Amino acid sequence: MKKNGEYVGVDEKFIPENEKYVDESLLGDKEKAKNTAKKFAKGYLIFFVIFVIFAISLPIFIFTQARKQMNNQYSSFSTKGNKYTFSHLQGTKSGFELRDYFDDIITNNKLEAYTTITVVYNGKSAVTEDEILSIKNSIPNTSTKAYEVSVDYADSRGQAINKVTIKDIQQ
Repeated sequence: MKKNGEYVGVDEKFIPENEKYVDESLLGDKEKAKNTAKKFAKGYLIFFVIFVIFAISLPIFIFTQARKQMNNQYSSFSTKGNKYTFSHLQGTKSGFELRDYFDDIITNNKLEAYTTITVVYNGKSAVTEDEILSIKNSIPNTSTKAYEVSVDYADSRGQAINKVTIKDIQQ
């Protein structure tokens, strides 16, 4: 019976002559094999650690870049002023539709001092909250009466609305 390349429990007279003296060089250097295995294990461990770091940091990097881009888009949207909020106000509107915009104009005037909107109705100009509410309350909350609304821009590029003019339409 052989165990690890050696006969165990067998009398030497029964071992064949060509197998009595096994050359150790044929078995290989066990220390060298161990060191090579350790090097491979370290290599795989380093590869695994780098892979884990990459797998964790890549989504974080992508998330932060996406967040930066969203913040840049938001800031560029908000710096364009109130063009997108009030540009669709222009045209013929009912009293019911028109009254909803007054609260937005008041909020805009409180938050964006560089693009204050003046509301003009029946020869009366309003900028402060109380003045705009006074105009709002003078417009009936019905859909039967129509008003013509025009907007003026603060500059020639149309970056921000600074004036909303409301006129009664004769019916």
